[in-house]
Amino acid sequence: MNLNDKNILNSLFRQGGKCVNLGRVIKAKHPELHDMIINETSFIDELARYVSFNERIYCILNGLIEIQYNAFGDIAEFGNIHSGYSYNIEKYNRHIKSVNRKKLHDLDIIRSKHNKKTKLENFKLRNRSRNEYLYRDGMVKDVDYIICPVSNQRMSMIKSNYIENVLGMTVNEYNILYPGIKKISERRMDNVKTGLRAINPENGLAPKDIAAQKTKNILLQHGEDGLTGYERKGLKTKETHMNNVDGLGRNGYSQLAATATMTKASKGLITPSSNQSRFAGYKALVLYITNKSRARVTEGYKVGLAGKYDSWQLDHMYSIFRGFHDNISPLIIGHICNLKMEPWRDNISKGSRCSIQFEELLQHTSYTHQESRDEFDKIMDIIDIGININVPITGAYLIERLYETSI
Repeated sequence: MNLNDKNILNSLFRQGGKCVNLGRVIKAKHPELHDMIINETSFIDELARYVSFNERIYCILNGLIEIQYNAFGDIAEFGNIHSGYSYNIEKYNRHIKSVNRKKLHDLDIIRSKHNKKTKLENFKLRNRSRNEYLYRDGMVKDVDYIICPVSNQRMSMIKSNYIENVLGMTVNEYNILYPGIKKISERRMDNVKTGLRAINPENGLAPKDIAAQKTKNILLQHGEDGLTGYERKGLKTKETHMNNVDGLGRNGYSQLAATATMTKASKGLITPSSNQSRFAGYKALVLYITNKSRARVTEGYKVGLAGKYDSWQLDHMYSIFRGFHDNISPLIIGHICNLKMEPWRDNISKGSRCSIQFEELLQHTSYTHQESRDEFDKIMDIIDIGININVPITGAYLIERLYETSI
């Protein structure tokens, strides 16, 4: 490089201020000088780090023709065109780490954007060919096709693997960004339903039936733990519900029961908890237990309302009313051994009287006096708590809570 070139370089350096864009200015105004600087400082290219154009200019202006080393024998750190090289090895190491992290971060961003863009562009090309029929005249949006809000392509269905692999986002992110956007056209939905219901003439089964049978066979198989798939699912469901305790101390089962009961109460099908008494809770559990045996006890009888000719009714031999006032467990009163069929006239005339002694009922149900009283007290405590927290008192709710206290 001759003296004239160095004078031009010095002049540009003085005009450049902080020299942030000095290399760009030289390349634009003096391309030959730019190439000459690269050639004159080719020794810097041997450095295993990023080399700025300002460092090359600094070497030219200061007559440096070889790589600079600090007092420790390591390559000196270049600061900027004003300060030149630094011989502080700790500062140098921090600088190198910072530069490398930034380069890797920028590279990851570039690769991510490139891959995402490439996947989306490739999908558009494939989709135009694959779903050409969706672009024909007469096609109706949402009926024959839907439009992806990201790629703006006509599709019959937006699947989760398309969202994750092509659009590069999770299904949850997609739902948040595009709420209310249909993911399947009406025609595709009808085709899926029709296909699932179509009967195969060879085996007489529909695809959905084959799939259900396959799933059933898999769940019936015993694993290494000796349990079937159904048993493992049952244990997992039970564990999930038992661990899902809310602020009121109710597990998942109790929460479901309470929700179902409140729904029925809102429809007027059952009495709301605010109108229930302790006796109503007791009776609810008796009838819940009774209904489990109703089919067996009423088999062969013509069951009907009072006043109907030749109709029979289910009777509690030890009445519900007496059971409550005598502090007898509702599980005993609802037990199959306390049930019998009576003509409707006899059942009405009997009222709250009992047709069996308590001692006899204990023998039939294998209970003791103490067991009956302890169970009664537990259930009444549960009923009292339910009334206080305004939870609908149902048989299912009481039996579930009783089960929990026995674990």
